[in-house]
Amino acid sequence: GHIVNDAAFKKFVIIGGGNDSTGFSTSKTAAGTLNSRYAVLCHGGFEQPYVLNPAILTKKSSIYMAALVSGRLSGLEPQVPLTYKNLNITKLRHVMTETERVEAIDKGVLHVRTVPQLGFVVNQAVNTLQQNSFMINNDGSSPEVSIERIEAQLNREIAESAVSFIGSNLTSVGEADLIIFMKNYLEAKRNQGLIISGGNIKAKRTGTVWHITYDFQPNSPINKILSTGTIVDPTLAA
Repeated sequence: GHIVNDAAFKKFVIIGGGNDSTGFSTSKTAAGTLNSRYAVLCHGGFEQPYVLNPAILTKKSSIYMAALVSGRLSGLEPQVPLTYKNLNITKLRHVMTETERVEAIDKGVLHVRTVPQLGFVVNQAVNTLQQNSFMINNDGSSPEVSIERIEAQLNREIAESAVSFIGSNLTSVGEADLIIFMKNYLEAKRNQGLIISGGNIKAKRTGTVWHITYDFQPNSPINKILSTGTIVDPTLAA
């Protein structure tokens, strides 16, 4: 497996599952066992040209797939989805059917497919969280990797920036100061594309501790494009 200490300062465990079609059930079972917003399971190995003889393809396990995904993820900003990002692969060891791809997403199994003009891409950036009927759950967790990274990025930057208030006193830091700080920060993150909006900022002090709460809408991914065409009978057209 691979642990990615990415820009969002959250450790994602990215591991391999089954290597081919016979290991698909293993991948689904493993993802269900992990059941975590912080764990990504990559199904399927691939084949790459042998270094000393490119005409020969060598089999790579799903651990190598996890390594590819780790590297690709680390090169993206938190709000940039891993979905449909290309990977350097020559041949998949398991070419999944549409039914299998749908089942894999439902079970929290990350996998690769071929897309015309794009090549081999991550079909959808899902983690192993089994509560995945909605993009964001009531507890704030998400089955989507980029949303988890956005949340982590916000938490990290707020914690680092708010350090400047610690060591002050009651007359130098008040509710208005913290609300303005958060308002400016959220606006900056909106301008950077990390979030769509932020607000409902509240600050309450208990003893020597200030508690800040706020709402934000993450810059969520687009996972599907659906189109519907209506055919018009030329004999009836005006």
